[in-house]
Amino acid sequence: MIAIITSVIILLTPIQASAVTWGEILTGLRASDTFTSGETAAARTSEGEYVISGGQIDDDFVEVSTLQFSDSLKVLFQNIKIKQLNAHEDSGKTIAVILGSGSEVKGRVIASAHGKDTNLSLTNEGKMGSLNAIVHNQAQASIKNNGEITGGMNNEVHGEGSRLEFVNDKEGRITGGMDNGVSEKGELVFTNNGTISGEHLFNGAFDGGMLKNTNNGTINVTNVTNESLHNYARGGGSFVESTNNGTINGGVMNQADHEGSRNVAANNGTVNGQYEFYTGGGGEVSGENNGTVNSLYAGADGGQVSAVNNGKVKEEIR
Repeated sequence: MIAIITSVIILLTPIQASAVTWGEILTGLRASDTFTSGETAAARTSEGEYVISGGQIDDDFVEVSTLQFSDSLKVLFQNIKIKQLNAHEDSGKTIAVILGSGSEVKGRVIASAHGKDTNLSLTNEGKMGSLNAIVHNQAQASIKNNGEITGGMNNEVHGEGSRLEFVNDKEGRITGGMDNGVSEKGELVFTNNGTISGEHLFNGAFDGGMLKNTNNGTINVTNVTNESLHNYARGGGSFVESTNNGTINGGVMNQADHEGSRNVAANNGTVNGQYEFYTGGGGEVSGENNGTVNSLYAGADGGQVSAVNNGKVKEEIR
């Protein structure tokens, strides 16, 4: 009887993936360009790319930067589990991080680029909990999501010469919301070819920032009390350009506040909600509907609004 019970316990014991620390991996790569422990293997290829695959990394967070590798670098994670990932560069070098198919970051991914001549590239083909991208002080960054982001994202660009280009590709799925913000003459270009869903969906340019966003895919607004994607310009020199070529399930608010701010919007697809243009305090909004919307609204409180309908309005124009 004892032997039978013991065997049952063994069968019910879950198999745990082998875990290593990020420090162990770095030490092995610095010593010989290779590392192996349990299910995890890492190597530097002849092209200078670091490939890290299998098992899981046990640290609370993994940080990737040229400070750790002493040169411009490219790191590919394959079929590996990570708790949190920080990709950081501020030395004027180039860093590329790829989260490959089968890989998962259970918590947050932070991608930060600072300083002139700094270039950061992040590609997600796996799964991550949430994303926070920060680009400052003339740095350049590009992000492509062709995997899954389950906890939303927050992207920030600050300062003249700073630029972030973000593409949510055809297989990309983002849930949990979106907050894109740019200020002080920075530039943010956002393109959605996949699916984005969330209660809070925001694109904003402040104090001279420029934001261009294009939807070629599907955006689902899940906030039942305030069903709108908000495209917002505030402050002198701020500019937002929004183009919908896909489908937006929910309303869209295109807004500019304060003198010198501009918002230009065009719907060439479908908006299953109200398509709005509004300005206050001297802002300027111009927009057109060339597709299909539930309803149109244009209003001004101290600013200027120009709205043209060349498409189909299901309900009403106000």
